[in-house]
Amino acid sequence: LALLHEASMGKTKEELSRVLTGRVVPSSSVSSYYSSLLTSISEKNCALTMLIANRIFLHKECVLKQEYLDNIGRL
Repeated sequence: LALLHEASMGKTKEELSRVLTGRVVPSSSVSSYYSSLLTSISEKNCALTMLIANRIFLHKECVLKQEYLDNIGRL
């Protein structure tokens, strides 16, 4: 959902923000939160192994904006 949040705008972005954080927050706050959460979990519990798979499927003619690629790179 965080990947979708980064690509959304307007009301959809607000709704996803509420789902992910419980309130409407800036996009950078959502990505920072999940990045920090993953780092915190991995640092605090060495017995924990977390495997995460994210994938988006695009039409072959679709080109992603560099800003989106930069933002999801921080997740």
